[in-house]
Amino acid sequence: MDLFRTFAVAGKPPLPDAPAGWVAKAEAIAERKKPFEQLRRIVAELVLDTWQMPAPAGVRGPGALDQRRLRFRAENIELDIRAERRAKGWALIAEASLPRGNDEKSWLDVDGGIHFAGADGLYQWWSTRPPKKVLFGTGGRLVVFPELDWKKKSSK
Repeated sequence: MDLFRTFAVAGKPPLPDAPAGWVAKAEAIAERKKPFEQLRRIVAELVLDTWQMPAPAGVRGPGALDQRRLRFRAENIELDIRAERRAKGWALIAEASLPRGNDEKSWLDVDGGIHFAGADGLYQWWSTRPPKKVLFGTGGRLVVFPELDWKKKSSK
């Protein structure tokens, strides 16, 4: 680029420098943080997985694979997810337990799709496959969940 600024090339005059205001704005954009980068990250732990619970001999079977309940905890936030396999995909519902007095808008990011709680406080969505990557944001915090595995381990 230095050659283009210094010498005329192909019969055209040298390139002028950009106005100082434009350069300052471009540098400010490059320095700006994305919303996810401004949130404090918290890693959640899995505290309940119905697929990992032992079951009595008469209760085990393929029917247990059609639904799963997961509960995660991070600091004073709990997220409960229930997934049910349907004929053409998965019906999912989640509920977040937040500290009292938390009026911050919260959201759930499931595999890149953003969901907000309904009037009942529940997050509901439908998917052709079960979720793998889940994030939960509220009050300047981003809760990161372990990546979910939807292959049932053999109980032998």
